[in-house]
This record gives sequence, C-alpha cells and structure tokens, in this order.
Amino acid sequence: MLSKTAPLMRWHAKECKQDDKLRHPADAHAWKDFVNKYSNFAHDPRNVRLCLSSNGFNPFGNMSTQYSIWPVILMTYNLPPRLWMKLPYIFLSLLIPGPKTPGNDTNVFLEPLVDKLNELWEPGVQTYDAFKNDTFDLHIALI
Repeated sequence: MLSKTAPLMRWHAKECKQDDKLRHPADAHAWKDFVNKYSNFAHDPRNVRLCLSSNGFNPFGNMSTQYSIWPVILMTYNLPPRLWMKLPYIFLSLLIPGPKTPGNDTNVFLEPLVDKLNELWEPGVQTYDAFKNDTFDLHIALI
C-alpha cells in the first residue's frame, strides 16, 4: 500500500538477474518448482512470498534458568536481497513462551498463524497497489 514499497515488491520478477548464480530465493530450484506448480499465484508478482523462521533463546541470559522463548518471524521474499532481512520488513508473528522448547506442541501455537496464512492463500484479500494506483486480490504463500 506504500508507494515506495510497492515497486520493491515486484523486484523478484522484474530485476532479479537470470543467471545460474544463487543470490536470492527466487534463484533457487524450490522457488522455480513453486512457480511451475502454482502458476496462477506466480502470474502476479505482487503476490507475497513469505519465509518463516524461529529460534529459541533464554530471555534472562541466565543459563541456570530453564525458561525459554521462541519468536516466530515472517520475512518477505519479494524484496531485493538488501532489504528482505531489514527490520521494517520483518514481522514478529508470535512468541512461544515456556519453561523449555515447545517440541511437539509447536503446532498448537502455530495453528492461528496457519489459519490466517490459509485465508491469505485462498481466497486472498483485496488490497490497494500504490504503484499502479488500483486494487487487486493479494495472495500470500509461505515458501
């Protein structure tokens, strides 16, 4: 929806170099397989491709304390490599607190996030494109 960010969200389709070097997730075989499998999604470069990442840590810095916290972060792969890991484009989607690692219970914490991602995958959501000055149906995929 921001006029400065909207053209950057097309970077992977418009400016990504097409050679055999791996500089961006769009250069990877997994990305290309996804494009082949879901061509309707890939047809519109404005559709958002996300990465999910998580890593636990002890928030108190005391190794004798058993408490841990697991942030679950989403990053936007549409952006150029210099931006997709920058703070304005990283989204903290949830925190998993606990006395130890969540282990097999991770799915309980992720269920609301998965439900929302499924809703954004299909049917999607109508949003405004500030670069083209129009609205479109945005879809989001977790790559």
